[in-house]
Amino acid sequence: MPSTNFAIDSSNRHSIFCLFAFRFMRSIATGMIAIVFPFLVLQKDHWSIWHLSLIYIFSILVSAGIGYGASLYAHVHGEKKALFLFSGLFPISTAFLLINAPWAVLVAAILGGYSSTGSRVGTQIGGILQPVQRSALSKLIPANARTIWFSIFPFLGGIFSALGVLLSNLFSIQEVIFIATLISILSLGWIGAIHIPQSSSVPESISSTTSKKNIQKFSITMAINGFTQGLLSPFLIPFFIIVFHIPRVQMSYYSSCGAILGSVSLLSAPWIEKKLGFLSSIFIFRGCGTLLLTILPFCHWVVLALIIFIISPSLRILTVPIQQSTFSQLVDAHQLNLAFGTSFLYRRLASTSALGVSGYLFNHLDFNWPFLIYGSCMASNLMLYYLFFKKNNKIKI
Repeated sequence: MPSTNFAIDSSNRHSIFCLFAFRFMRSIATGMIAIVFPFLVLQKDHWSIWHLSLIYIFSILVSAGIGYGASLYAHVHGEKKALFLFSGLFPISTAFLLINAPWAVLVAAILGGYSSTGSRVGTQIGGILQPVQRSALSKLIPANARTIWFSIFPFLGGIFSALGVLLSNLFSIQEVIFIATLISILSLGWIGAIHIPQSSSVPESISSTTSKKNIQKFSITMAINGFTQGLLSPFLIPFFIIVFHIPRVQMSYYSSCGAILGSVSLLSAPWIEKKLGFLSSIFIFRGCGTLLLTILPFCHWVVLALIIFIISPSLRILTVPIQQSTFSQLVDAHQLNLAFGTSFLYRRLASTSALGVSGYLFNHLDFNWPFLIYGSCMASNLMLYYLFFKKNNKIKI
């Protein structure tokens, strides 16, 4: 069973600290943008939710290619160079938001990867570097400690994202954008102090054939995850804006609560993995989250709807560290960048098709259909998890 082991090599601690500091500063910036962007599009520019969905579609298409390109670049030149080269896109994107023109909003969304600004606030904005960061952590952290550190990393990132959301209430929209740009530029300084070994700390070898099969399996499940995420996550905040007429400041507090709760729930991942294993944790927690989101549009009591909005992301994301840790152990160490990059590409492309469907349904039909389709797809994906990984429920390390 996975052990609750925090131990990491002393030579890697400085690099992990710098990688964390880089991530946390960006999390503050992305949290600020996450809550501002939908209001900027829907209220200040007076665009419809269909226009918002089109922005997300273009954003995901381009960011999928950029993210995969970053992984390929890291595979050849190393994670450090990839982090430095591609991190500059986010502050460039926020700078475009300062331009008072519709085309600048579209360019900003594409460069910054503004695609999932409704679930766990700020975690997907600027997310093109997530595969590279995961590969870097896998090389810096031994296998028996990954679930814990894969939990701590997004936990603290979520806390800082929530801090960014709260800070956004203190300033005007233009001031928020300017501050987020400045913070994201300053965060680049931490990358220079990072040293990432080019060989993973995992001692076991996995055959190339087995590794490729596992990459394909995970990519398929991640594609369906991406499709379901694209159906709902970008539209949850607009859903509450339109249906319940909740103002921006008030909605930011609820989003912060959801982000903090989701982040805290990540700390339970090592214990859950130890007790349940990979597959059982996926079934129990994602199954419950799926059920809650499926019934959300039928909740006409705003308090119950907000409770579902706040707790449902936790049920989904607390299994993410377990999944990432399992993925890194079932893939050849030299294919980590390609593995994480491929799953990222599949997930983003699937989100694109979902955004087109969901945006149309939200704009032209009633709000029930995206939630019902979400429930059906997630139920099907849970069955695929069982078929693909029933032999890997307990990972021995």
